[in-house]
Amino acid sequence: MGRRKRMFTTTVDEGEKRLSGLKAIDPALDLGNGLSVASLNEQLDGIKARIVNYNAALSTADSESNIIDDSLKALSEFNRRMLAAIGAVYGYNSNEYEMAGGTRISDIKRSKRAGSKPADASREEE
Repeated sequence: MGRRKRMFTTTVDEGEKRLSGLKAIDPALDLGNGLSVASLNEQLDGIKARIVNYNAALSTADSESNIIDDSLKALSEFNRRMLAAIGAVYGYNSNEYEMAGGTRISDIKRSKRAGSKPADASREEE
């Protein structure tokens, strides 16, 4: 599942509207102390570029995440096939099968259900 991308926020929209209004007053407006049309325009361009870069990085991360997920699935299938091959070669009740990570057939404990009746006994009651 992809990560949520950032969109241009209301702050950016407000900044663009403000920039448009300030340019209508004077395209070269400079109020001193770094408050100018040019500095507002630089800040808007900077945040837009950062958001674009952030979204691109997320896309790359999503792509890598998908590759990792696919690789993990392939590894899981390979592990399953390896254990099955060990069982086929050495037997499912062998020490080698257990050493490879399998549970020997003789070690599997079958659970007994409480109150279970044979199939024929349940038919007689009907």
